Amino acid sequence: MTVVVVLCMAAAFSMNRSLDALQLGDQHAHSIGVRVERVRATAIAVTTLSVSAVVSVSGLIGFVGLIVPPHISRILYGGTNSKVIPYSAVFGAMFLLVAEDVSKMVLPGGEVIPIGIVTGIVGVPFFLYLVRRVVHGTAR
Repeated sequence: MTVVVVLCMAAAFSMNRSLDALQLGDQHAHSIGVRVERVRATAIAVTTLSVSAVVSVSGLIGFVGLIVPPHISRILYGGTNSKVIPYSAVFGAMFLLVAEDVSKMVLPGGEVIPIGIVTGIVGVPFFLYLVRRVVHGTAR
């Protein structure tokens, strides 16, 4: 899994300028020389491969760890993918480590809550917030 994720991150990072251009719209990206359909297909393939590798090993907690961090890093550091991609990896690791610590500390007597419950408590409301922003047209 590590090899797949590292290769996918390198591929995503190498496309950061093209992905930035796509954020401004297909016409703009095409006008500055981006092969829109090719970049989009490659980005989808790279994302699908990396997410499936992570989820196959860690389960759904990895999926929640992949939803929350990119949006947090985009809020904190702006939309530039050269910053969003590496900071998402860092925030994802931090998010899951904190969730694991919380799952071990919540109940007294050494009882452990499954980490998926903790990530779900944070991830589901955050995901619903993002969906609401998109539906109501306030997404950036």
